[in-house]
Amino acid sequence: ARFLTEVHEPFRLIETMRWVQGEGFHLLERHLARLRVSSRYFGFRCDEVRVRKALSRAVQTLEGVQRVRLTLGAAGDVEVEVEAITLPAPGTVWRYAIARERVDSRDWRFHHKTTLRGFYDRAFAERRAATGCDEVLFLNERGEVTEGSRTSVFVERDGVWLTPPLSCGALDGCLRREMIEAGIPRVEERVLYPADLENGQVWFGNALRGLVQARAVAAAPQTTSVAREASIG
Repeated sequence: ARFLTEVHEPFRLIETMRWVQGEGFHLLERHLARLRVSSRYFGFRCDEVRVRKALSRAVQTLEGVQRVRLTLGAAGDVEVEVEAITLPAPGTVWRYAIARERVDSRDWRFHHKTTLRGFYDRAFAERRAATGCDEVLFLNERGEVTEGSRTSVFVERDGVWLTPPLSCGALDGCLRREMIEAGIPRVEERVLYPADLENGQVWFGNALRGLVQARAVAAAPQTTSVAREASIG
């Protein structure tokens, strides 16, 4: 209950996943496992049977590739929104810029996926307007790389994919967890700084869109105060 009283606005838990006709939901069990963990953490009711039924109903008449956004309220109420998407084409390269405001790695909201996304949305909008970037990269109070506004970040170097540990202030993305546990490619958690991104191929990824190559659009800007709000997309 303490966590609920610390937040000044109601929020819901989010899982955004990919559904493909003939294949079903990508990484569904990982999405549901993360939802269970966050539900226990916040004291939300989570009826997994109800969640699965809501997901199945939402896509039963659809075709192609769909973005499925499921939210769960404190009382266990489930809402599902679906829209058709086009996945990034092979060879797509996203340009990224570093956010001006740093995140606080101790803030619990950065470790759970919720509807409290104002911080992420504002940071992305500000950097996109200034640089035309496709994604924004966040640093924590120690200057360590954490994640993107809607993605996990990786640096491919000498056959090993490096990604920040959760203690830096990052969400345990479903694609990130799948890659770590499957071991293909080999993924290691390592504290990364902006300079480390210059020594290797940067990738952004999430369970919805998969992995996309990235390159910096500009030098890192001056950062401002440490943020203590939000959760990743």
